Amino acid sequence: MTEGRGRRAWRWVRWGIYAAIVLIIWIYRPGGGRALPDWIPGRTGGTSQAPAASLVVTGGDLAPDLIPRLLEQYGRDHPSLSIESRSGGTNRALEALGAGRTGAAFLSRPPTPDEQARFREARGDTVLWFPVAVGGLVLLVAEISTMESLDTGELLDLVRGVPSPRAPRLFAADPNRGTWAALRAALAGNGPVPGEDEPARHPGVTFLRGPAEVVETIRAEPAGVGLVSTLALAELPPAGTRALPLSVRPGSPPVPPDYETIGTGAYPLHHRLFVACLPGEDIQAAMLVTHFVSDAGQRQVERAGRLPARRTAREILLNRDPVEERSPS
Repeated sequence: MTEGRGRRAWRWVRWGIYAAIVLIIWIYRPGGGRALPDWIPGRTGGTSQAPAASLVVTGGDLAPDLIPRLLEQYGRDHPSLSIESRSGGTNRALEALGAGRTGAAFLSRPPTPDEQARFREARGDTVLWFPVAVGGLVLLVAEISTMESLDTGELLDLVRGVPSPRAPRLFAADPNRGTWAALRAALAGNGPVPGEDEPARHPGVTFLRGPAEVVETIRAEPAGVGLVSTLALAELPPAGTRALPLSVRPGSPPVPPDYETIGTGAYPLHHRLFVACLPGEDIQAAMLVTHFVSDAGQRQVERAGRLPARRTAREILLNRDPVEERSPS
């Protein structure tokens, strides 16, 4: 009997606690102008707020005209996200990604197998990377240069450190930018290409800090040839320079680098801009990467005047003759 009364009393106590919690939540309901006390689970009022989402993106030097525009548009579409864009080339972006200092990274080349092995060792997984845009590898000469074109054989000699009378010296940006690796990959089908570190020992190849320094040097060096990416240039060609047309083989018509010839592959030297992240590390980074490779992100690349990786230029043939009507079967 006493035990039954104890159970009933405890039941009323519990109902009283539940009723008190419901009453407090109703009094401090949204729109009531009062904040829920700290001890109420799931409260949304008060001075405490969830931290704003943030994302660090590294590799902005690889496409200084394109990347800020893409990130600005993405920020407008996601106003609650704070995006910090950091400079650097491919190597620096990969180092920041491996050290956990950045959520997403732009690259001008895929990670090497050795780099992927280091990521697996340090982070437990490899990097995911996806193409975003296509750029041309352009050979610049001074406006006053007498050189009119170059063929891939002569260019391969320059990469090997064998200067020719027509092109005695090659200037390129720091290999960290990725342009040099992209050129070596593009020329790999034309014969043996030296290792990444070997050209630094050849007198015919000079590495400079970045594309701006390459352009400045070419303006003052009529006998030199400069290697730059179209993604690193705001205009093509930069003032005081000319872009050399390139022949696929000796004697073939030289092809100038422009939006259409790079997109169709008629101009043979191109590379891709990639965006990368580590799987399962940063949801905001994964969302950004997914957006840039989606149709919406690719259209933004195209609207920025650049070649999207999945939407290349193609010829469109129009036929004025009506399709013949088939006789009914």
